[in-house]
Order: sequence, then C-alpha cells, then structure tokens
Amino acid sequence: MSKTPMKFETVNRDSLYYGKYLYSARFVLSEVSCLRKLDHKEIDNVLNVRELWASRRDRVITFDHRANCHVVADQLLNLKNPFKHVIMGNNWLYFYTGNLEDIETLSQGPMKRVATVSQATVVCPKNTIGLKDPKHQFRTYFKAHSPTEQQIRNLDDFIDANQEYIKPSNGLKSFFKRSNSYAWILDYHYIDHNDMKMVTALALLNPKLVRKTKQIVKINN
Repeated sequence: MSKTPMKFETVNRDSLYYGKYLYSARFVLSEVSCLRKLDHKEIDNVLNVRELWASRRDRVITFDHRANCHVVADQLLNLKNPFKHVIMGNNWLYFYTGNLEDIETLSQGPMKRVATVSQATVVCPKNTIGLKDPKHQFRTYFKAHSPTEQQIRNLDDFIDANQEYIKPSNGLKSFFKRSNSYAWILDYHYIDHNDMKMVTALALLNPKLVRKTKQIVKINN
C-alpha cells in the first residue's frame, strides 16, 4: 500500500494519551476488531464465529479479511516500542505511540491510515479540559456501548429539550444522524454543560452512559 502523507493535528490535553503516548493515529480495515487480543488462535476463533453469523445475514468473511488481520497482528507484535491499540466498532483501530516510525510501519500494511495524526500537547492541569474560549464549566464523556433504540431516542430528546444548557460534541451529533439498531456510542462522545444535575439526569436515562466529567478551564495559547 502506498504511503498516505502524514499531517499533524495538535490536540490540547491535560495529559499525554493514556498518560505516556505522544501520538494517536487512526486506521481502518475490515474485521480489524478481531484484534482486540493479539493472538493468532484467538483471531481465527473470532472470525470463525463471525463467519457463522455472517452467513445468516448475507455477509461474507473472505480469505483476504482473515489474511489481512493476521498480517496486522504480526505487525503489532513485531513492534519494539511501547504502544496501545484500541478497537472502535468493527473496522477502526486507534494506535497510540511515542514513535512516528511505528505509525509509518503500520501504514505500509493492509490497514489504511487516516491522513491526520494527532499530537498531544499538555496545556492544562490533570483531569481538566483546556479551551481558549469556554462557554461551559464541565465536559461529560460517555462510555462506549451499544444503546437500545429507545435509549437513543431518549438521549436525543433530552439534549434537544436542553439545548440552551447543553452542547453536544460533533461526533455525538453525527451519531444521532446515522444511528440504527447496531449503533455504538463511543468513548470520545461528550456534552458540555454547566449544571452537574445534568450528569444525574443522564445516568437516569441510561445507567451505562456516563464515563467521567472534567472541569473546563480557560487557556491562553
């Protein structure tokens, strides 16, 4: 696969990614979610189960899908530097590292990398969110999970009814536009708000929803 030119996006944070990684890169590959565990036997077991499930839904797990996932597993297992990989949905892999060469290495395999690589810049105290022109006091992040259709409708209605007091993230807005019975709320979805009672209300709407709340602080740079 040819190289995708690497562009950088500076992300203001209260810490490095997972406390130690400077860079974050996103990759896409069909069925890459079978790589939650980097074990070839486990990868085959997961794909075998999916193959049975897929055959009932006019979906196909191909030889290339299987081979590509094993190649990526070997790429990750052969890296010498510390890293963390996180699976989002079925086809997305987030890769965290302090080494740009490892991002380039993965880019040469079956996965396609999103052009922009995020670089963390620590600009505010731990457990806060730094913004140049904050409009709210708090940011509440959601847990990654698959809500029911009713829970999706309830959350959408709640945000719509409180739009004067709540600002949803762009990712959360997109979620509502494309949501279906297989939709996932992701752990980077959030709302900004002023009243902590909103957190209590969200927890009542869906006990699995709230992950953490951080204070928003003003930064000068």
